[in-house]
Amino acid sequence: MAVEVLLSRAAQKDIANLPLVVQVRVQDAILRLASYPDITGVKALKGALRGKFRVRVGSYRIVFVVQANAVTVVSVDDRKDAY
Repeated sequence: MAVEVLLSRAAQKDIANLPLVVQVRVQDAILRLASYPDITGVKALKGALRGKFRVRVGSYRIVFVVQANAVTVVSVDDRKDAY
């Protein structure tokens, strides 16, 4: 079952500021989100970020939320800045 993948403006800016090699890897991971929940490496976040999920791409984290038939990417940050 494929879901729609949306990018927030903040996520678009985050991706644009990444090195080109990392941008390609992140974009591939975002495309894989279309097959949510049938992808590996997804973890639910806890605490203040409850209700959000993350996927790891090297030292970067793709943070997203899941709605009925859509996945919205909220941010893409380096591990040290993601949370």
